Amino acid sequence: MPPHMDAFAPYADSLENLVGQTLQCRSLDPNRQAVTAALDGQANIELRKLVPLSLRKASGAFFTAVALAEKALEPFATTLTDRSTIIDPACGAGDLLLACARRLPVGPTLSATLTMWGQQLRGFDVHPAFIRAAKARLVLLAVARGARIDVLEPRPISQIFPYLQVADGLEQASVVGSMSHVILNPPFSKIPASVDCTWGSGKVSHAAVFVDHYV
Repeated sequence: MPPHMDAFAPYADSLENLVGQTLQCRSLDPNRQAVTAALDGQANIELRKLVPLSLRKASGAFFTAVALAEKALEPFATTLTDRSTIIDPACGAGDLLLACARRLPVGPTLSATLTMWGQQLRGFDVHPAFIRAAKARLVLLAVARGARIDVLEPRPISQIFPYLQVADGLEQASVVGSMSHVILNPPFSKIPASVDCTWGSGKVSHAAVFVDHYV
């Protein structure tokens, strides 16, 4: 079992509350500063603040900085369209998916945008608080990108982005065949090599196993 990230849950709570407040206001303006922070590095700051380094190392939980996510995606940015289907099999709080969503079309309303993005974006993480944070941040991004708010209450978190799921991405690699894009910052920790591993034995890099599976 991976180390628990329960300490990150209060931050996921705060993001969901921010979504609710923004929808109630029907405008980004009263919460613009908070939303900007939520979309630009705050998740990483809160992870470091709330979760001890020992647990982050054991789980390989290190979020991707916005600038690095943008740089990683830049060579492929023009290939993202309304037909793209994108997967991050170790999505954390969604930084790489956010980088992709910044390049996807926005619908005329928030509901339309979430429905569209919900079919295009897929992600897995073993930590429920990370998945909750990723979903909330994607909703905030849609609003920040100009999707007109047409609902006053957020849908239950389970109904938003149905393909962002609490699961081990290594066990979901079979879905990659139906995806147009894979984007990945895998966990950098050590795990026992599987019996069918041909390139290592004993403890091997968790990140290397992810890359091996998805390539």
